[in-house]
Amino acid sequence: MSVEIVELSEEEGDVLLLGFPGNGLVGAISSDYMVRQANMKRAAKVDSRNFPPVVKLLDGMAIEPINIYYTKGIYVMIDEVALPPQSIAELITFTLDWFSKKKGKLVIMVEGLAVENRLEKEKPSVYKVYNNDKAKELASSIEADPLPSGYISGHIAHFLKEANYRGIPAITVLVECFPSYPDPGAAAAAIDAIKPLIKIEIDTQPLINESNAIRLKMRELMRQVQAAQKPAGYIG
Repeated sequence: MSVEIVELSEEEGDVLLLGFPGNGLVGAISSDYMVRQANMKRAAKVDSRNFPPVVKLLDGMAIEPINIYYTKGIYVMIDEVALPPQSIAELITFTLDWFSKKKGKLVIMVEGLAVENRLEKEKPSVYKVYNNDKAKELASSIEADPLPSGYISGHIAHFLKEANYRGIPAITVLVECFPSYPDPGAAAAAIDAIKPLIKIEIDTQPLINESNAIRLKMRELMRQVQAAQKPAGYIG
């Protein structure tokens, strides 16, 4: 599989943020929100013949659903199409190759960590994982706990390993999120966590307000469901 990254500007960035549509859409929501809030400009388009046949429409114009945006030394990749695991791995590999050629200094991936008790948490917990000593040093500015000992698989592991092969410090920020619903509150927590590294002022309060509204609606729905479900009985 060949991924093509076509640059649309000559801007150079030191930091790359990746957001994929995973658990709670945390990565996708956070990256999209940052691009809109910071008024980032489209810096590159990403495509492959093996990607799903999906295009994004902007005022009637069909463009690629995977793009890289730029502002003030920061690149943000937005992936607006669901990709199979192998395609995500290839996309990560080619993107890191591209960033390595630009002498990039740090790459960050934002992901959701699905938890069953998210509804009870007004503010989700944030965790961090890094791939080398330099990344650990940079991650010290993130207010998050290191993920406890264990194993990570899938595209997150691929991301950390591939970045390490290229000598690029890499950090994954994982935020607790709803297992089956979009979680703008988790996306807000992710953005707030990485602010010291991206040095862009982003107001996350609208995302937090949206999350609170979702939590209230879900709680009310749960109460309605519980009230409607009468216990089964038997009369002999």
